[in-house]
This record gives sequence, structure tokens and C-alpha cells, in this order.
Amino acid sequence: MPEPVSAEEMQTIQLSILRHFRDFCSKHQLRYYLAYGTLLGAIRHKGYIPWDDDIDLMMPRPDYLKFIELFSQTSQGSLEVVSIQNNPDYFATFGKIIDTRTIMYQEYGQIEKVDIGVYIDIFPMDGLPEDEQEAKKLYAKTNRWAKAYKLAIRKFTAKSGHPIKGILKSLISIPFRIIGSHFFITRLEAFGMANDYDKSTFVSCVTSDDRLSKRIRRTLLEDSELVEFEGEQHPAPSDWNKHLTDLYGDYMTPPPEDQKQEHFYTVFWK
Repeated sequence: MPEPVSAEEMQTIQLSILRHFRDFCSKHQLRYYLAYGTLLGAIRHKGYIPWDDDIDLMMPRPDYLKFIELFSQTSQGSLEVVSIQNNPDYFATFGKIIDTRTIMYQEYGQIEKVDIGVYIDIFPMDGLPEDEQEAKKLYAKTNRWAKAYKLAIRKFTAKSGHPIKGILKSLISIPFRIIGSHFFITRLEAFGMANDYDKSTFVSCVTSDDRLSKRIRRTLLEDSELVEFEGEQHPAPSDWNKHLTDLYGDYMTPPPEDQKQEHFYTVFWK
């Protein structure tokens, strides 16, 4: 029977991936920044949020595409990058760097067509229209495609808090699942890349419909500063206080127990 990967081993593997990624980006002069709870953890805890167990990064789209191309060209030991750019069966709008010595089974109610192991996530950041109303229109379009994408990756047996709604969603998802997630992801990415990142005043993860989609001034990323995460230094937006406040509000106050995010998966050594 496969040996399970402990929580401590998961963090050790993730930090090793992050270190390799940082050194690779430094070698090839690629930009990246801590994102989501990883940035929050760096500021509030100088490392992982105690109940969290993943690492999230953001990269400007030009660097993101270059990274996937370069990282895929040569052997990186046990590490492998997967994204829609290099694997048509991949199921997400962002990339992952995976440790192929491990295998992960996730229970998010979604279809996953490629094997994954312990990973870190990389979210591509795209440019936004200068006019805020035009940016909102862009979000409205991507949100519609994102809903279609989510139906395309929904398991027919996915659980729901409302059984009737769950049945209806499962039935509605059938044509979207037949079309396939690749179709919807490529449409999302086309909208995301419509505005040149390096010429935009504001940027965001356009292909995401969650909190990282909030816009941020590109100069806050260009003028990044190093922050500590688990004893090592990584770049973060220069005004990380404003960025985290925009994302989470009073981010220095931990949430109540019932609002702490849980991850549903099991991991084994191959």
C-alpha cells in the first residue's frame, strides 16, 4: 500500500519547489510575487498560515508564458510544470509545479484528467483596460466564461449543500463537460491577454473570478520588496498592506474557526 505523505513532508516538499522556482526565476530574470494566503502568511506569520497548507504565487503573463516554456525544455529533476499551454488535458486556469514523486487525490467535486502531486500554484497576471468601467465589462465577460468552465470540470457526482440544486447543476453540466474545459479555458485566456501587461496601469488575474481578480497598480509589483516566508526571502507588492486590505479587509485578525479554509485531499508517495 502506498505510504501517505505527512503534513510536515508536504510543507518540506512545497518549500523545496518554491526554492527551486525562485532560483530558476532569478537565473532567467523572471518576475514573480507571493499571492493570496501565502502573502498573508508571510506578513502575519512569516510563513504558512497555521491552518493552511499551500503556496500561491503570481506572475506577469509574459513571464508566466516564458517560465512554462523554459521550465518544460530541460529536466528539472522530480519537478514538472503543468498548464493549459503544455497539456491540453489540464483542468485549471493557472499553472502548477508538481513534485512527480507524489500523487494527490483531491475532493473538490471537479474532474481532473492529469495526475498531480504535491504542488505550488502560479497565477498569471494580465493587463486591464485603463478605464475602470471597461475593466468591469471585461470581468463580466470572463465571469460568464468562468461559470461555463466550472460546469465543464464539475463531476457528475459532485456533492452540494442543496440536493436539488446539485442535481440540476449536474444535469446542466453535461453539455459543458462534453465540450470540455480546454475550450472554455482558452476563451478565458484570450480575454485575459487582450491587454498588454507591461503597458497597463492596472493588472489582475483576469482569468480568475475570485479575490485575486481585484485590480492592482502594476507599479506596486514592479517596485516589489522582499518579505520573509519560512526563513527565506521572496518578492511581494511594495504596498502589501493596501493589497492585503483590498483582498481581506482586517487581514491581521485571524478568522473565526468556522471560516478557516479546509483542503480536501490525500497525498501518497509513488
